[in-house]
Amino acid sequence: MIEMFGQSMKYQTCIVFQLSWATMRKGMVWLALAVLTGRVGATELRFEFSTAPTNAPPPDCVSTVHGQGGPGDWRVFLDEMPLTVDTNLFLPGGPARTTLKTVVGQLARDPTDNHYPMLMLGNGQCSDFTFTTRFKVVGGDKEQMAGVAFRVQDEDNFYLVRANLLTGTFYFFKYEKGVHAPPIGNNIKLQTNEWH
Repeated sequence: MIEMFGQSMKYQTCIVFQLSWATMRKGMVWLALAVLTGRVGATELRFEFSTAPTNAPPPDCVSTVHGQGGPGDWRVFLDEMPLTVDTNLFLPGGPARTTLKTVVGQLARDPTDNHYPMLMLGNGQCSDFTFTTRFKVVGGDKEQMAGVAFRVQDEDNFYLVRANLLTGTFYFFKYEKGVHAPPIGNNIKLQTNEWH
């Protein structure tokens, strides 16, 4: 579930998931959509996929692409996910607790260079919001990335927060007219096949 909070309407699209597959031969990213919190009294915009049919595109979303190649193949499916509250706090040494959750993933394996599939969530507009999500990168020969784009005006003008598992980086980018400014961020160690 995704919830977005905002009051003033300013930008064309409020949230976009961007998963990079530049020159990828094999790869999938499973992206779980979690709870979002915001200010008390703010307008709430919620995306709920638990009732959506599995193995189908997520409802009320638009698939597009930044760069080369075609749009991604976004699907709703079920995946095992760690519980939000760690139940092992009460039972130390026990197995990790998981639950089956509805998630949205980009399943295309487009080997095109400079290929960034994006999923636009809804047609709403907002300027102030708080966003929380979880992601799981399953594979990728040349790229293993997951990210969130926001303040999206179109496919070439947006802000992006992206984790790259192969380079071990977590960066913030500003894209303007299709070109990104120098990234801001840090090195971070993340593993494939784990929820982050």
